[in-house]
Amino acid sequence: MNWADYIILAVLGVSVLIGLWRGLISEVLALGIWAAGFWVAWALGPSVAGYYEHWISLPSARIAAGYATCFVTVLILGALVRFLVARLVEGTGLSGTDRLLGMLFGSREACCW
Repeated sequence: MNWADYIILAVLGVSVLIGLWRGLISEVLALGIWAAGFWVAWALGPSVAGYYEHWISLPSARIAAGYATCFVTVLILGALVRFLVARLVEGTGLSGTDRLLGMLFGSREACCW
């Protein structure tokens, strides 16, 4: 095996361990939250940029700030939802199954890269 094979195996191993640590529900929610963040930023970024007129004079920087504000807000709210759902899964006693399925999802995710 050469160095490229070792890098591929390392990425696969790290992704499997992250999936095992976080669980399937958390992994799927994270993927959805990132997609929602991009969509909300795309849809509402220019509208939010209008609120920065008094603080940012450069229009391109104002639009970038609007996109960033929307994206980061969705990520923060999504992290809170992920935390609450993870606690709910732990409370039901399904955390072992969730983590095992998360490991499988992590390996699938690494193979898609």
